[in-house]
Amino acid sequence: MRWAIDAVQLTSYIKSLPEGLDTKIYPEGHQISSSNAQKIILARSIVNKPKILFLENPTDKMDEDCTNDIIDFITSKNNPWTVIVSSKNDYWKQKCTRKIIMKKGSISHDSNN
Repeated sequence: MRWAIDAVQLTSYIKSLPEGLDTKIYPEGHQISSSNAQKIILARSIVNKPKILFLENPTDKMDEDCTNDIIDFITSKNNPWTVIVSSKNDYWKQKCTRKIIMKKGSISHDSNN
C-alpha cells in the first residue's frame, strides 16, 4: 500500500492527518482538497496492480508538476497495467503509445506512436 501512496504523492498529506492512515474520510470529502481526493482515488485504483486502468481526467485538480510526475509513474513501462485515459491534458498524449479520438460516439482517429 505504501508504494501506491508514494507513487501518487500522498505521503506527506497522510503524515499530516491526526490518525494517519486510520483517519476517517467522510463520503462527502469536505475535509480534503479535490487534488488529494483524486490522489486517494488513484492510489486505491493502483494498489492491487490491476491489469487495466480506466481513468477519466484523473489529475485535472492537481498542479502541473504533480500531474506530470503521476502521469510518468502511471505510464511507466515498469507497471503491469494497460491504461485507457480520457483527458484534455496534453502530457498524457506525449506518454501514450496509442491515441484514439472519438466524436459523437464513433472513432474519428486512431493512431499508434
